[in-house]
Amino acid sequence: MSISAVLNRLKHERDRAANKVKRLDRAIGALAGLSSHNSFRRRRRLSAAARRRIIMAQKARWARVAAATEGALKGAVSLRPHHLRPDLIRQTKERERPQTFNTVTTPSDKVMC
Repeated sequence: MSISAVLNRLKHERDRAANKVKRLDRAIGALAGLSSHNSFRRRRRLSAAARRRIIMAQKARWARVAAATEGALKGAVSLRPHHLRPDLIRQTKERERPQTFNTVTTPSDKVMC
C-alpha cells in the first residue's frame, strides 16, 4: 500500500469521526434543552414604581367598566353567587323547610251529626 493510499484512508476515517462527533453534539444539545434547569425561563422583576403604574392602570380600567355598567345594572338581577345572596338563602330555606300541618282540631272543626 502506498503512502498516498494510507493518507487518503486516514482522511476518510477522520471525516467519518468528525461526522459522528457532530451527530453526538446535536443529540447532546437536544437532550440538554429538555432538562428542567435549562428550560426554566427566569421572570423579569418589575420595580415597585412599574408595579404601581400597572395596578393604577388596572384600577382605572375597572372604574370605567363599573361606571359604564352602573346605570345598566340598576334593578337587574344580582350576579353574585347564590351562596352570597341572603334573599336566595332565605328562599331556599323556606322551600326546603318541611311543611307542618295543623293537626290539632278545634271544637269548631268537629262536625256534629
